[in-house]
Amino acid sequence: MDNQELNANVKHPDHYNRGKIEVIQAMEAMSSDEFKGYLRGSALKYIYRLGNKDDPKQDGEKAKTYIDWLVNSYKGE
Repeated sequence: MDNQELNANVKHPDHYNRGKIEVIQAMEAMSSDEFKGYLRGSALKYIYRLGNKDDPKQDGEKAKTYIDWLVNSYKGE
């Protein structure tokens, strides 16, 4: 798997789309606290299972992506 394919699988997987909206966009419509909790839980999920399911590099990249989104969610405050 090349880096471009990994990036697509990590940040914009096809199975997270419904029409024109990605799950992350729908989640952003939650309250700020709910959205941050979702991001924390998602990052923890990928860290917790790292090396036990699928591709560990991909799971690590997914955890980093959720952490980046979480950090960025605090920048607007």
